[in-house]
Amino acid sequence: MAEARMQFDWVRDASLACLVINHNGWTKNPVSPLKVIPEQFRPPPPPPRKKSAEEIAEESRFAWVVLDRCFGGK
Repeated sequence: MAEARMQFDWVRDASLACLVINHNGWTKNPVSPLKVIPEQFRPPPPPPRKKSAEEIAEESRFAWVVLDRCFGGK
């Protein structure tokens, strides 16, 4: 429970700090709160989304097109 509370505190404080930095124009590139939070206190990444059969087939087709362009192909 204490670890979850510390993680929440880090996320809240980093989000507020980045909000101030990004909206005041102190930097040209926006700062991500995940870069401010130490790794052991970062929230876990969301699980990857399940791909449909059509998406897998489209990625495979695209990969073969790229391989054919790079290495000669047919």
